[in-house]
Amino acid sequence: MLHLSRAAHATRMRVAVARCFAVSLFRRYREKAGCEASLNTSGGATVGLTLKGPGDPGFVPPANPAAAAGQAARFAAMQASQRAAVAALEGRKQAEAAVADAEMGLRARLDPALAAWSEEYGKKRNIRALLAGMHTVLWSGAKWKAVSLGDLLEDKAVLKCYRRAVLVVHSDRTVNLGLEEKFIAKRVFDALTQAFNEFNGSCS
Repeated sequence: MLHLSRAAHATRMRVAVARCFAVSLFRRYREKAGCEASLNTSGGATVGLTLKGPGDPGFVPPANPAAAAGQAARFAAMQASQRAAVAALEGRKQAEAAVADAEMGLRARLDPALAAWSEEYGKKRNIRALLAGMHTVLWSGAKWKAVSLGDLLEDKAVLKCYRRAVLVVHSDRTVNLGLEEKFIAKRVFDALTQAFNEFNGSCS
């Protein structure tokens, strides 16, 4: 019985401590309408939790003036942080939408020329034809010297020219270029890679 009494006493103590802790948290962080109702979201992403603060109906500030001032400062900082998070998220969404719109415009304007360079009668051009015509689709100022089909008669010449071409349009080399240049570079890189893989397969 003594053992059970001590166990019961310990349990009551744990419950009392837990209750005091919960009450303390509740008093410090009185939620506006429950966690689910007060989650701040923007574009489907949670960016903060709204709590009652100075100026909200039913808000009870701490009796201690210093504690009240500290609470008001923390509340203001929390609100500022949440506003900044929402603004940053909206800024990213607008930037992504602007890039998507710009890419649609580039695709409509550049696709015909890129398709004419990479395909003929619906079939993909071989690597020699792509390398020989690459200068017709690159952007102004691209570091590429035009080559002819006569320069690409030997397989070794094709390999050497392909490697030089990849250095021009690889994504690592176009980081600081504009959206249009990056768009062209990616399309050219993909076409060259596919054609060269087929060329390698036929040579092996």
